[in-house]
Amino acid sequence: MRLPQTASDQFYTASARAAVAPVYQPLVNALPLPDPNAPLIDPACDNITNPCQANIVAAYSNPSSLDAISIRIDHHLTKKINLFARYSHAPSYDATRNWEEVGTSTVDMDTFTAGATILLTPAMLNDFRANWSQSTAGVTTSLTDFQGAVVPPLSNLFPSSSPYTPGTGQALVFFPDGEDMEVRQGRLSSNSEQQLNFVDTLSWAFGTHLFKFGVDYRRLTPTAGPDRGYAFFPSSFALLRAGTVDTALLSNFATNFSDSLDLSRLFIPFRATSNHIDSWKHCSMPASRKTQIVECSSR
Repeated sequence: MRLPQTASDQFYTASARAAVAPVYQPLVNALPLPDPNAPLIDPACDNITNPCQANIVAAYSNPSSLDAISIRIDHHLTKKINLFARYSHAPSYDATRNWEEVGTSTVDMDTFTAGATILLTPAMLNDFRANWSQSTAGVTTSLTDFQGAVVPPLSNLFPSSSPYTPGTGQALVFFPDGEDMEVRQGRLSSNSEQQLNFVDTLSWAFGTHLFKFGVDYRRLTPTAGPDRGYAFFPSSFALLRAGTVDTALLSNFATNFSDSLDLSRLFIPFRATSNHIDSWKHCSMPASRKTQIVECSSR
């Protein structure tokens, strides 16, 4: 499915791009490029302290997908034993464009359930279920060539001195002269949760009583991955032109990155419960034996 969208914003012109320092050239070129004939936001711009900018109006679509696949097998092992197994896989994703950036949210769910129904005696039935399930979710931003943008080499955002890669962190450079003038790439978060569940129920009919005994065991193991990366916000176009201080910062990832969130592995202890139920019927026979009506009440 695709959802049509439109957007409008201002970006550096070709002349403004050419005025920045070489260290910023690949990053500035990763922004959308206005049409050469587009009117300037400020005709008095000088590309020294006042960079030349022009508007871009664009139409695009945000794709999304939701799929599900499942398989079930039933087997009559004997007259008294029935088995079944079921597997389900449901992947989905949703992509949201912010000019040259595309943020993709993915959610995958996998479930496997197996069980057995055993008739122990004509009055006793055992029902067993086992379930394993896992869900994973993540958010990743990638760069595209949307509206004349040029995707920079990975080494510009993730140099060898960086402790991160696009798969383990996110790099963000935000430019000072526009609301959406930023370059962002990499994985922002990755979370998962696993569940292990066993349920067993024994049903026993005894006279007018129906007893049910059950055990429910489940264990949840969630994992919250850290949101990590680095961000840099040059404060003025003059700094982009000079590039001296910014070059030092961009090359020194030892002091320029931060972990905004670093959660250790979360663990929730298992949960086990048991139960028993007794349902029964009380019947009364009218004094006259000529009638065949029997009144019963359940409790």
